[in-house]
Amino acid sequence: DRIDVIAPLAAAEQPRIRIVDYKSGSPKSQDEVDHDLQLAIYHYAATHDPLVRELGTADRLELHYLQDDMSRERVKVLSRAVTAGLEDDTVARINALVTSILREDYSPNPDANCDYCAFHTLCPTKLQGRHVR
Repeated sequence: DRIDVIAPLAAAEQPRIRIVDYKSGSPKSQDEVDHDLQLAIYHYAATHDPLVRELGTADRLELHYLQDDMSRERVKVLSRAVTAGLEDDTVARINALVTSILREDYSPNPDANCDYCAFHTLCPTKLQGRHVR
């Protein structure tokens, strides 16, 4: 949703960027943030886009949860540092997902909100559904 450019503290330092994704709903746990694929994909995109790369190197990925209650904390921020293996891990996760999608290998979620789903005729959790592999 947003890229912040963080000015270097010293003239010899390179500028850094922070990638921010706004969320509604309940905040994730820190472990979920540390393994969030959407943030990882945003990082991958930022490192491969020449215009974004000119802004600096990403060092933080953040989720900003907009609180809709009346608490004093209007935004809850959860973040993770960019690690050396993040890009390779992201590519491996994407490739695994693509392979799984192409094999039609998935487990339906019986707790999902299915009211608007277009796949009832295929879903094994529905009476009209059929078992898929």
